[in-house]
Amino acid sequence: MILTTQTRKETEAIIKQAARKVFLQKGLAGARLQEIADEAGIGRTSLHYYYKNKEMLFNAVFSENFQEIKKRIPYQLEENLALKEILIQFTKEYFRNAIKNPDLDLFLLNEFCSHPELMLNLIKGHEITQFILQAFEKSIQKGELKGNAQQHFITFISVTFFPFAAKNMIQQMLQCSENDYIQYMHSREDYIVGFIHQYFNSQL
Repeated sequence: MILTTQTRKETEAIIKQAARKVFLQKGLAGARLQEIADEAGIGRTSLHYYYKNKEMLFNAVFSENFQEIKKRIPYQLEENLALKEILIQFTKEYFRNAIKNPDLDLFLLNEFCSHPELMLNLIKGHEITQFILQAFEKSIQKGELKGNAQQHFITFISVTFFPFAAKNMIQQMLQCSENDYIQYMHSREDYIVGFIHQYFNSQL
């Protein structure tokens, strides 16, 4: 049977959608190609026609889907923008996009623990880290902040990333529904912006 270009594209899109669902639930290590084939509604042989192994499929799925992560990173900001403004804009973009898919952060945390080099390559993690670290370092040099850039970086990543990565734990501890959790995250964006202002004021 000869597949048309359109049919191949449609089947590949179905495979990637199914793979994303399985990978998000079970991670790279726990996912099985048979599960993905079943989720996609195709045979294992057909799946192998497109992807020889799950590592290739994982890379294909998340090299595209990590555009979702990149939307949370303010690469478009001017280099001379004040650090406070960078962090505020980062927070607003991060929360606006993370609320749409809060389970992705826990997936990232788990996969970084299991496959750190792979994940850094997929999301260009070192570029993201250096962008923010350099902004902290410049602010320290200007006297806007005191202390260590790495410590400031850890604090900021914690207050933005952790509430989503710890979604299940937070829901259990606060005994809140999915809708309640989302509402908390919407209000938390404003809370973090206020925290950033206080953070800088405390350094004066």
